[in-house]
Amino acid sequence: MIEGFVLPPEGWYNVPMPEAPRIAQPGDIFILLVPTTDDLAQLRQKHADLQAQFGGQLVEPIHITAERFSPENGHDPQDCIAPIRRNLSGIQPFPIEADGLIQFFAPYWQSQVLRWRVAETRIWNDFRDTLEDVLCDIGCPSHFIRRRYATCTILKLEGEIDPSALPQVDAMPLFWVRELWISLLKADGQFEIVEKLILKD
Repeated sequence: MIEGFVLPPEGWYNVPMPEAPRIAQPGDIFILLVPTTDDLAQLRQKHADLQAQFGGQLVEPIHITAERFSPENGHDPQDCIAPIRRNLSGIQPFPIEADGLIQFFAPYWQSQVLRWRVAETRIWNDFRDTLEDVLCDIGCPSHFIRRRYATCTILKLEGEIDPSALPQVDAMPLFWVRELWISLLKADGQFEIVEKLILKD
């Protein structure tokens, strides 16, 4: 039994994903939330337990994609990154919780994936609102639908899992956000970390 999990009741199914945004393209910029070393060991153990049960490939680095956008009218990515850095510099570290497991087909990766569903807590929604306002102010609106569930990477699967086999997850701490990474999707399909922001108490 994985800590934080309970057996699913009869007829329980994993939560469906809402309508998906367009597939990521070269030039897109991502704002990623990543766990620090203090949270990684326990999180990796949970992921290893899920891999032992369902197979697949562990996804590293573990992260949540909080936003995705692209510079307008061919502007340099730094035109977006600099004001993001200024506007987010005052945000303090905050906790992320998970309240479910989600599997779905990820078009960019061309595979089924298993992920944590991020719980819609007040502090998480406040952060998303702040991020959305910043992107609107700099003329780089989000590619994501606002009602979209945020997810945290776990596994790239080899095939679809029977939904009734997935453990049900009670609300549980996932990790504290103390770092934001800004990542750029390059023409060769690789992701480049172009900025790391440290959140300070």
